[in-house]
Amino acid sequence: MIRISVYSTLFLAAFSTSCGYIFGSGDCGYEARLKKVEGSNSIEMRIHQVRSETVGSVTSCGYSYVHTRAKVEVAGTEMPERTGQNRLTETYVNKSDTGGVDYFYEAPSTFDPRRDVIRIQNKDGYKYASRPETVKEWSGKFLTVALK
Repeated sequence: MIRISVYSTLFLAAFSTSCGYIFGSGDCGYEARLKKVEGSNSIEMRIHQVRSETVGSVTSCGYSYVHTRAKVEVAGTEMPERTGQNRLTETYVNKSDTGGVDYFYEAPSTFDPRRDVIRIQNKDGYKYASRPETVKEWSGKFLTVALK
């Protein structure tokens, strides 16, 4: 009898943490895109919500990346939000998102996403933290890191 309750508990725990992905409502988290701008003493950071797509019964993250605003901290220090009209082409997956204001955050040039944790709080109050093991370098000046 004890085995059944232990297995039942394990099944329920596994199912409850994965049901969001099974039914297509999974939280894929966020992604921070970082770019060192020449002539600047800071690093531009843009935050994107990672959206999922369900095909048949399989849900996969990375269907789209939605540029978003958030409260952003790097190594415990809140980063200032900046606005600008210059949009980086690699920042936007959705080509219909061509107008409006570009929100970004400035981190000091000494910031290293492999060492310093990025924390964000979205508009709904949910908090996410960067996972340094997910840093991907796309060029000498452009990095991405996942936030879960």
